[in-house]
Amino acid sequence: MRICADHQMQNWDKYQKSIKPTAPPPVPESKKNCKTHKDEKLQFYCKACLLPLCTNCKLTKHEGHKTRDLWEEIAEQRDNLPFKLSQIRTSFLPMVKQQLKELEDHGGTLSYNVKGTIGNIEKRSKVMKDEIDRTSKKLVDTLKHKENKDLSKLESRKQTLNGFVRKINTAITSGERLLQSGDDFEIMELYQNVIEMIKQLNELLKRRPGKTKYTFQDGQLNQSQLSTMFGNYAVKGPTVETQQALKTVRSRGSRSVVPTLQVVPEVHPRLLKTFTCKSIPGNKVSAIAPISDMEAWICFGWTTNEIYLYNKEGYRLKRLVLKHPVDDLAVDHDGNLIVSTFTGSVIRIVDKKLQVRDFFLCPLRCRGLAVSNAGEIIVCGVDTCTAMPPPARSTIFKYTARGNKSGHLEGDRAKRIPIHPYRVAENIDGSIAISDWISDKEGRVVVFSHDGKIRMVYYGNGSSEADRSFLPYGICTDKYGHILVGDIIRQEVHLLDVKGHFITVLLSRTDLDNERPYSLAVDHMGTLWVGNERAQLKIFRYLVNQSHIV
Repeated sequence: MRICADHQMQNWDKYQKSIKPTAPPPVPESKKNCKTHKDEKLQFYCKACLLPLCTNCKLTKHEGHKTRDLWEEIAEQRDNLPFKLSQIRTSFLPMVKQQLKELEDHGGTLSYNVKGTIGNIEKRSKVMKDEIDRTSKKLVDTLKHKENKDLSKLESRKQTLNGFVRKINTAITSGERLLQSGDDFEIMELYQNVIEMIKQLNELLKRRPGKTKYTFQDGQLNQSQLSTMFGNYAVKGPTVETQQALKTVRSRGSRSVVPTLQVVPEVHPRLLKTFTCKSIPGNKVSAIAPISDMEAWICFGWTTNEIYLYNKEGYRLKRLVLKHPVDDLAVDHDGNLIVSTFTGSVIRIVDKKLQVRDFFLCPLRCRGLAVSNAGEIIVCGVDTCTAMPPPARSTIFKYTARGNKSGHLEGDRAKRIPIHPYRVAENIDGSIAISDWISDKEGRVVVFSHDGKIRMVYYGNGSSEADRSFLPYGICTDKYGHILVGDIIRQEVHLLDVKGHFITVLLSRTDLDNERPYSLAVDHMGTLWVGNERAQLKIFRYLVNQSHIV
């Protein structure tokens, strides 16, 4: 495309593809030798210490450590580095920028809010005499001190996030340059730096600050207590909880418990669209996987091998027939569709051209799927898919984006948690929430912390055992750390906080037209998709301050 008399502009992606990859430059002989044993060649890589080794190092200082061939390790790191760079570009950089935007927005509203609160304090002080004026001044000074501290914290957080934005951009630029011209050891050094940066980003993003709001509350005109008579300011925002041991507890439906690091916007559901899918093999909407803010893949029932792509207006765009019945759907960071099979243990992947291939084999039969912020694939595994009798074995498996097993969550075997993990979702702090069936009439939500320990077990918001009828099916999370779970017995959608405590009934039986919410999903815009047993999709907007998550 011509943009001026002597220059033309070309699409960067096409230009990149037109460049033939160059072979890595030869490694200097000095870098091939061990720094400790100068005459020995580096041949091995220590997986425990993350260092290249010669034969002497392996047999002495690193004896007993797990090692592999050095050049195989470098080749693997060279292959993995583009994925890691893409990971911090597509996952961490937007999250850092999002937090930065929220802090900038809150900085302005905080000062405006404090100014209004101080105005109310000063109006109140006019009806009092000398002692009242003294109390007023004390409160104003305290409130301004609070404002300065809050603004100082916000500024410090902004500087930290800006610093990471610069680091990320530098790492991406350096990585792309080294992939073209860097030698093996420069690649290995950059790879380790990127891994360390990802660890720092994970820790940074977990420490999301809460938002506070100040209001003034009138006091009682009691002559014996001047401060009570005058009033006091109140802080409205996330409450700080003490660190407790991570153990299994039951929520009693308290609305006042809010996680320390959670940003809690106002919640008010509003129905945007309802449509019924026709000419389909089943009625129950068993899985929803949004691929954008306008479209989602949908499966109807657990015995069909067909899935369909619909948009928010209810128009069917595509139909895909697989070889085996589909259980659950998820979308990875590259836009590929991940599919679990109701009758087997093979996870399949569908690329953007709708080409299907086997991805990896799970040790147990696969049920619910989720893709983590880091690109890992989380799978609910059971030895049988029946609710009664329940499975004898169940585990939550983790796989890398390449399909290699990376870990699993056992839960609490003594208490049989979980029994039948049906659906799974990862939250913003790295915790994992599952809908777990105890029987065909009872269930619970189990929340695992990022280190794999059970953080919380939610049995519904009933105040008594008789009132606690709860069978969760669909489960998902949003960008504010909420957990959304559909209860098919009460025909409700519950909103939980990041730790699994009950906040409110988000969608009532009336909101759902007395239909059971079998599947839930939140798309990139924060819009909630709910599928019921009549092949019907309801789409809600439930966050009042929707612009924060666009």
